[in-house]
Amino acid sequence: MQGCVCVCVCVCVCVCVCVCVCARVFVMGDQLSEERAKLYDRQIRLGGADAQQRVATASVLRGGRGGLSAEVAKNLVLAGVGHFHLLDNEEVQDGDLGSSFFLRQQDLGKNRAQASLERVA
Repeated sequence: MQGCVCVCVCVCVCVCVCVCVCARVFVMGDQLSEERAKLYDRQIRLGGADAQQRVATASVLRGGRGGLSAEVAKNLVLAGVGHFHLLDNEEVQDGDLGSSFFLRQQDLGKNRAQASLERVA
């Protein structure tokens, strides 16, 4: 997968960092490629190729923190969402290490969204 970073400046007092995990989209014309069809076979059998195509072109913004937020991020990326954005303006603290499996000890003091990027992608 590819990653791209964009910085979103909030109008209020804070500066929010928005990190985008851009999935590779294996689409040929209006049809899913054979590689993508194999990868998402179970989802395609449930929702159809058209539904998976819409997921592949979707953009999702996830703000917030905690274990549930990390689980949601993992599931959306594994489902094949085309563009997944993490929005978080806080730094990694000790308490974050136990609630998010994307963060490690060496991430302390880094922005949570940027620290999560490598493991989400």
